Parts: sequence; C-alpha cells; structure tokens
Amino acid sequence: MASSMIHLAIVQEMRKKVSFRDINRLFLGVILPDGAVAGNSHLKKKICENTRYTYDLEFFRDRYGKYMEKDDLYLGYYLHLIQDMLYRRFMYGEHGWNSSVPGNVEKLHRDYEILNEYVSKKYGLSQEMIQELDLTKEPLAQLAEFDVKGLIKEVRGEFVQRKEEKLSILTRQMANEYIVRAMEFCVEELKALSKGNQVWTVLCGAGKNQKPYHIEKLNQKLKDKNRKYVI
Repeated sequence: MASSMIHLAIVQEMRKKVSFRDINRLFLGVILPDGAVAGNSHLKKKICENTRYTYDLEFFRDRYGKYMEKDDLYLGYYLHLIQDMLYRRFMYGEHGWNSSVPGNVEKLHRDYEILNEYVSKKYGLSQEMIQELDLTKEPLAQLAEFDVKGLIKEVRGEFVQRKEEKLSILTRQMANEYIVRAMEFCVEELKALSKGNQVWTVLCGAGKNQKPYHIEKLNQKLKDKNRKYVI
C-alpha cells in the first residue's frame, strides 16, 4: 500500500534505534512484497466475517520466524507487511481515503511520484541502497514469484527530480507523520518479538496462542508523541 520510498524511509529511521545485520538484505526485503508477479506475496486474508482484509502475519512468523531471527531479508519482508497494515489504518481509518472511489488510487499513486524526491532527500535515501540479490534458492521464493530485477529498476527510477506539483491526497505532513509512527511501531514490534510476543494482532481478536494487545492504545500513544512534524 505505502510507496517503496516510504517503506525505505521507515527502515532508514529504524536504523537510528535498531542494529541490523545486513542493510542490503534489509532494504530489499522491505520492498520485496511489491515485486511479486504471481502469488499472494502480502498474505492477504479476509477476517471479521469476510468484511475486512488483513495480512497473515502469524503464517509468516510460523513459516519464516527462524529466518527472521538471523536474516534481515526476511525481517524486512515482515516489516513491510506490518507497515502496510498500519498504513491501511492510517489512510482508510484516520483520513477517510476510499480506494473504491473512481480515480482515488491513481491520485494516490501520483502523489507518491511527486513525493518521492522529497522523501528520499529528507530521509537520506539513495539508489545505491537497493542492491539486486539472487533469491532463487531462498525459502521466501516459495511464497510468490518475484521479479527482483524489475523491482530494482522500478525503485531506482523513482529517484528522479520533478517539478513541484500539487498533491491530491497524501501531503508531506501526512507522509512524515506516518513514517515516524510506523518507525516507532515497528521498533515496538521488534522488541516484542525478542521476548517471544508480538504487538500486532488482527483487528477482530488475537490469533491463536496470542494475548490480545490493545493496538488502539499504542496507536494513540504514538500519535500523542509525534503531534508535530517538520516539513
């Protein structure tokens, strides 16, 4: 849901608080779900009596948890799913965005294109951060078919200058707010995972063997903590 540039900005900010093992694998992992050309890369599933979509984080942890502990490619992939779930709440829930309104998806994607240069400069991103890796022998390749070469080319192409244009939906302030909140949320998730727990649970109740977590309480805490954002 969020743009690749925004995903990269979040993990770039996380590096100020978290030590990662392999930055190249982390950066590729956090954009990789959007590089799938076949398969359910986001692990989408219906919940709440088929009235909502979520991402099956429990499935990912069960299948790839042991890899997440030692490989930042898998950790980055998991963080992408967390960030997209939070972004859905941010856009749909807090800002009333509706993808079913004609033209809304196109407007949001155009805003991404306009904001890419701003986000890349503000958060110190560069093309060199995104390196192509061979995933053919990775267990992750069983989840979906990924066009890594095409993804790298596309994301590197987003580092371009363009003239100032009017934004339709996603403003700079909104982007900054989301990036800061998502960074804080992901840091909390990693802390929880290190203790054998997790912060995120599905919206209609906790998954099996999970204690329900009051996600709204944490979300409000992050909103209160980050009320002002520098543009």
